[in-house]
Amino acid sequence: MSPQVLREAINTPEFTYFHLEWQKSHLAVPDARAWQQRITYALQQALGISGMAISAEILHITPDSHAYIRVPGRDGPRFWAALAATAEIEAPVMAPALVLDSPKKGLRVLGVSDYLMGLLHRSRSVEDQYNVEMGKP
Repeated sequence: MSPQVLREAINTPEFTYFHLEWQKSHLAVPDARAWQQRITYALQQALGISGMAISAEILHITPDSHAYIRVPGRDGPRFWAALAATAEIEAPVMAPALVLDSPKKGLRVLGVSDYLMGLLHRSRSVEDQYNVEMGKP
């Protein structure tokens, strides 16, 4: 008798999860509408009309301007590229040499995972490392 071999295929994950940070110091804590507008703007600016077709679902927003976003797995790399391409630096008008010290404006990607629990675990370890308290889900 031959031993049975169990085989299981691991399919491509259905979603990609992002942990984002809102980088704009002069605003109060952004609400869901502000997050959605910023994401839509980034997708439209970087990818044009095809970027508008990417569905970004806001799962959770913390009080310290962090959010957890879910996008379809196949659109994950394009979503990430759009956010990176639209991050801006608010440069001082009178002193362009100080650009490196200027605050950024846009959305910063803090973590990406194909599985939500992997992303949450990673963000919790970042909290412990830097002694930062993020809002409780």
